[in-house]
Amino acid sequence: MTYETYWSILDAPTNSIKPYTICLIAALLSLTLLILFLKFNKVTDKIEKNIVTISLITIFFISIISFIYLKFFYIDNSENRINAFLESQYVDKIEGIISEYKREVVFVRNGKQTSESFMVGKLKFQYLDNSIFQFGHFGGNRSDFFRNGLKVRITYRKSNFEILKIEIPKGNLKK
Repeated sequence: MTYETYWSILDAPTNSIKPYTICLIAALLSLTLLILFLKFNKVTDKIEKNIVTISLITIFFISIISFIYLKFFYIDNSENRINAFLESQYVDKIEGIISEYKREVVFVRNGKQTSESFMVGKLKFQYLDNSIFQFGHFGGNRSDFFRNGLKVRITYRKSNFEILKIEIPKGNLKK
């Protein structure tokens, strides 16, 4: 049976936002602030104006240099490392039907969150809604996707049953 990825640890924000993107945003933001400051500043104190101008120019140049380095010279192998981990001895896969699916509200230190749990074969999986970014939401509430009777293949960490990837049979995934 062929599967499609429903969710993977590669979808987490730490893997989808590249460092050079942050540098580019910082450069554009500092350049915009510099232009706005020079155009609309009402500061009469020359020292204060120079400090702000020099600071924004410094941030701009550091950001541009960092962007160029990270984009063109630094080799980001994060995705390869995660894919290698997903195939390593520390993870396992289970294929089966979801049973004993349960959703409940739990109270944690930060307030209340939704906890979902289910069984696949003899293994029990449980997670807090916010602990796995977009796992149950994907930009809108799709938490109702998981249900009893749904066939899945789950890649999980052996030591603590942490879900690393969920796959659904091809054709059952509606985005």
